[in-house]
Amino acid sequence: MSLIPATELDAVNLMLATIGESPVATLEQSGQVDAVTAQRTLGEISAEVQSRGWHFNTDKAYPLYAQAHAPYEIAIPANAARIDPAGASAHLDLAVRGGKLWDRRRHSFSFAGAPKVLVDIVWVLPFAEMPQPARRFAAIRAARVFQDRVVGAGQLHGFTEKDERRAEAGLRKYEAKTAQRSFLNASHAVMRVLNRRAR
Repeated sequence: MSLIPATELDAVNLMLATIGESPVATLEQSGQVDAVTAQRTLGEISAEVQSRGWHFNTDKAYPLYAQAHAPYEIAIPANAARIDPAGASAHLDLAVRGGKLWDRRRHSFSFAGAPKVLVDIVWVLPFAEMPQPARRFAAIRAARVFQDRVVGAGQLHGFTEKDERRAEAGLRKYEAKTAQRSFLNASHAVMRVLNRRAR
């Protein structure tokens, strides 16, 4: 079995293997309690891993728009794990309450005077949309947590903390490479603009 699951089903079957259970053919109505528990655990751990905020699931200066009519509230996307004011909105003191953006200084949900707010936003993506190193880390961590919850540590087919640390290191290495490429691309774009202005 591959240690880099491509789908949620692959990851769940990897997790089932750590407790000696047979794989399932589908996640829909599998009828197997352990498969349901594994799927929930994978979702929980995948969200936990992504909530840290990585290059692959973070958008910088992402615009959130207020309603076009009163009360001019800004709804937060359901799969947003974290938001921080950015760019022209960096001076705002914002919080999330009840799935909406709250202005802590004005004590209001209304953004009538500023219909667009820029935020750095961290998304929780579906498992299959995560890059390979993130899927591997999330699956191995989820398998360890699942195994501990269901049967306890030290089973024959389980993963160790060393496996988890190695997978996390792989994700951090991938993060460093992709973030550096993004920075270098941005730097080249900036240099082109500066060179044009200098002429």
